[in-house]
Amino acid sequence: LRWGGFYTVFVAAAALHAAIGVRAVVHEWGPVGLVGSARALDAIMWAFGLVLLAFGLRAVAAVVL
Repeated sequence: LRWGGFYTVFVAAAALHAAIGVRAVVHEWGPVGLVGSARALDAIMWAFGLVLLAFGLRAVAAVVL
């Protein structure tokens, strides 16, 4: 139970950290039209973070259950 809780918190933190990093990378290296749009950058960040979170929670379930 403790391992699953730790792993879940780690997955959530890693997904958040990676999503913020992807937003920064897309801002620096992305197309000019996309870079100027904060909404588009935020949408990419949220989508990427949620996908990573879903995959990570699936991995937690595979290990713990």
